Amino acid sequence: MNELYLQLPHKCYRGTHNARVTGDYIYGSKNAYDAYEIGSSEDVRYVVNLGPGTKDSYDYSNWGENVELLYEAISCGDECRNIKFCFDCWPAMRESEYCANCHSSSNLFGCVGLRNKQYCILNKQYTKEEYEALMEKIKKHMDEMPYIAQIRNSKHEARNIEYRYGEFFPPELSPLAYNESKAIDYYPKSKEEVIAEGYLWRDPNQREFEVTLDAEQIPDHVRDAEEGITKEIIRCASCKKAYRILLREFQFYKKFEIPLPRKCHLCRYADRVAPRNPFHLYERKCECGGGTNNSQPTTNNGDSSSKSSVVSRPPDRMTSAIRTGKSRYANTAAHFHGEEPCPNEFKTTFAPERQEIIYCEQCYQAEVA
Repeated sequence: MNELYLQLPHKCYRGTHNARVTGDYIYGSKNAYDAYEIGSSEDVRYVVNLGPGTKDSYDYSNWGENVELLYEAISCGDECRNIKFCFDCWPAMRESEYCANCHSSSNLFGCVGLRNKQYCILNKQYTKEEYEALMEKIKKHMDEMPYIAQIRNSKHEARNIEYRYGEFFPPELSPLAYNESKAIDYYPKSKEEVIAEGYLWRDPNQREFEVTLDAEQIPDHVRDAEEGITKEIIRCASCKKAYRILLREFQFYKKFEIPLPRKCHLCRYADRVAPRNPFHLYERKCECGGGTNNSQPTTNNGDSSSKSSVVSRPPDRMTSAIRTGKSRYANTAAHFHGEEPCPNEFKTTFAPERQEIIYCEQCYQAEVA
């Protein structure tokens, strides 16, 4: 399977039905830049895991669903509008800033846990006029006297970070440590790196269990497994840590004839996300060399993204494949650039040193049409 995967061209990003987008896993969106795992969104940038119906938002992650004008927000969604620097606020939150766990409210600032309220500051009720006058003073005060967070690295060297109005909550207020969140999946860092950058790190409480069954002893077919396996403490085939198969899991596997897992849930999760590219964009050129050639010749240690690597005619397929370290691929259709190398450039999550053959959307669509 992997050999076939490397022999075929791949589009520069995963997604369909888009216009003017950069990122990966984008569907039905327009004017979405530096965007990942989004659907049906428009006029957004620096966004992750959103949709549908997200509009005019920036630096926003986790949710969406008919929202607009969200800035520096996380886990806020469902009919929200014009909220900034907020966490876990939903649904229909409006005109609010620096709030957490608030719901169905409007015109809040620095509030926590309010529901169906308006014109509140630090959970205290004000009139509309009082609220608007006090807001100007608070924002000015936040700029003049910013919150100072002191960060110490593993060598106990300290540095200060200022948080003025317009910055999201400091990491020390996060309910999750860096290694407890999805951030470590998207941007892996060591404990030392995390601490040095001012994020929280929490070492898990390791518990020891007496293993009663090795993963290799699990029957190959679920029909051969007995319900008693739910009482076993199994050693993971990958990390060697202990895990169990719960009764309701076992019943699910039995019903759909799914093989019992030989890995713990953490290793299975790691396997699922492993094929996903990191959330990082690289400037590259389309590797369609024209005619039946699979890729353009390269310089700079195989990096075809360099403009200096373009030549007037590509060499033969075998020479090109050897120089790029990529499998040969013969185009099956005529492309817009004819026999010449494709001139298109793009941003992609596929790093230049990767072995996949990366085509621009025009060349890719010509091959799969």
